[in-house]
Amino acid sequence: MAQEITAVALTTCELASDGSRVRLNVTDAEGNPATLSIPSDCLNQLTMTLPRLMQLVLQARFRDENMRVVFLASHWKLQRSGTSHHFILTLKTTHGFEASFGFSERDLRSLAGELFDRAANPQESQPSLN
Repeated sequence: MAQEITAVALTTCELASDGSRVRLNVTDAEGNPATLSIPSDCLNQLTMTLPRLMQLVLQARFRDENMRVVFLASHWKLQRSGTSHHFILTLKTTHGFEASFGFSERDLRSLAGELFDRAANPQESQPSLN
């Protein structure tokens, strides 16, 4: 049977000097320190899972399927990918959270057109999914 640790707080995170593992240090329900040590290869899985999981938590907690996790971007950077005909759009918050997304030139032009149209017609508030 798997050991379950009921964490009440994330205290610190540590990266092994060779980048092979990450340690998530927590405080358990009794106030004791506990650690989850995972291989760094699992970070991508965790990164892809957490936003969707947080969205499901919000929707269940507030009983509203329209709830979303939203990060207010304060900085952005657009770069051409060095190995393809794609662009990398990096968005960053004032708190230091940063995520990068790859776009084809066609999709980037579509996004720019959508943003321009929304700015010209601010009464349109329906989200677009492409």
